[in-house]
Amino acid sequence: MNKNVITVNVRLIELINILFYLLLLVVICQVFAESQLYNVSFQIPLGVFENRIFVTPNSTILGLLTVESLTNEKLNCKLVIKTQNCTLLTKDVYNFDLRLKHDLRAFNIKVKVLNSTCFIKAIIDCNNVVTSVAKFLIPKRTWNLSFEFIIPSDSLCRIDPKYEKFIIIARPSYVPTFLRFITGRHEVGHPDLITLACVKIYGPEYYTVVFIFKSLDGKLLPISSSSLEFTQNEGEERYGIITLAGVKGEIVFPIFTPKYPESLIGEHIVEVYVYPYGSSKPILNKTYRIRIISTKGEAIYLTFFAGLVAVPAFLVTVVKYLRKSHIRDVILCALLGCLTFVIVTIPGHVLWGIGAILGPFDWLIHGLAYDVLLYMLYAISVLLRPRFGTLTMVMFIKWIMYSLFFGKLSIISILWLATSALFFEPLLYATGITRGKISLSGLLIGFTLASLVDRYVDLMLYMALYRLYYANWYVFMYVIGNTLYTIPGIVMGYFLSRYLKGVLHE
Repeated sequence: MNKNVITVNVRLIELINILFYLLLLVVICQVFAESQLYNVSFQIPLGVFENRIFVTPNSTILGLLTVESLTNEKLNCKLVIKTQNCTLLTKDVYNFDLRLKHDLRAFNIKVKVLNSTCFIKAIIDCNNVVTSVAKFLIPKRTWNLSFEFIIPSDSLCRIDPKYEKFIIIARPSYVPTFLRFITGRHEVGHPDLITLACVKIYGPEYYTVVFIFKSLDGKLLPISSSSLEFTQNEGEERYGIITLAGVKGEIVFPIFTPKYPESLIGEHIVEVYVYPYGSSKPILNKTYRIRIISTKGEAIYLTFFAGLVAVPAFLVTVVKYLRKSHIRDVILCALLGCLTFVIVTIPGHVLWGIGAILGPFDWLIHGLAYDVLLYMLYAISVLLRPRFGTLTMVMFIKWIMYSLFFGKLSIISILWLATSALFFEPLLYATGITRGKISLSGLLIGFTLASLVDRYVDLMLYMALYRLYYANWYVFMYVIGNTLYTIPGIVMGYFLSRYLKGVLHE
């Protein structure tokens, strides 16, 4: 019984001790809370809260110090700024009052840093409660950073290898009427946006990057990173200068112009300055040359050429072939056109998707169908019926099957069809193939030359109508590579046609 009483007494004492310590903790917290009369925040450079910051020597650094009241009683405050090894360009003493809770005062702090480590100390005294904050600005002469400027860029900060760096197509996001009619593109975007650009900076600090877009005569271009900067009476002084603050890593930014981009066609200069964030002295300066070009003229010329020359020539060839040919010749062209669609176009679409993994070299994969198999069947067609217009009829049937199967009847596909026929038929006639003078050398010369010209014109037509600009190396590789792919197809078609002639009557 005595043991139980002792146990109860011990537990009671423990409970009393716990309550005592809790009460003591509450009192301490209350006293501590009452001692926190105000809060101090010191950013130098502006937006940077670290205590040790690297800057460039002989630069001017701007900072901000704020004092916020945490009590409802009036605070009489004094701020004293002390510096060592640098020059304070603003006042060193401020007297001010904070009258209510969350009342706040902000002070600009500007210092001139020389070549030694700058020590800045701010001492705040409010109602005899003193707080001090200190910062070190360390001049640094060499900066280990990597820098890259990408224009035009996509939203992922990269450029397709097919495109030419530093060349911008003068095209707003809306599509002109005649291009919408030909290509079927009806999307409408921001009319002031001409391109996206990207900057990549990797280093130990944050940086400010300034881009100055100028013409060759030194005038600023009407370019901005925000369409909101352009007003009727303001914004002229902001033209051509884009500033990105606090950059570290990759940043993609838009480029706008209030004028129609074609008014900016020509060669221009972009000066780039990189500053440590908050410093006034650049640590990197580069100059790039950019070209703003237009494909509107090419689109108009090529469209008129295809529409006024190639399409009429194509229609005349088809009509004459149908009028002067036997029904068996027309049926043979129809069968070969359907066969071409089945064993070339459909597999080619599959290979096209697979070839996307090779990027600008996707033609290495889909060229197996679109060039090797296609030209094998083209060669067989003209060798079985060596007449002017046979290949045009085969292409025409293949186009009809494609349009019906995929539901993609478009003006541009008609232009491609007509221009291809325009180049193939004269060259095959000149080499004697469609005049009955069959030879492997003539077949190779006629088809390869026609393919070379056809690939180039088709690509130029595509680029002009869809307002693209591919790099010269890609145009060369695409045209030459696809043309070389046709050679094994032509050779196979030449020898295979011999066997087909023997069973053609069946």
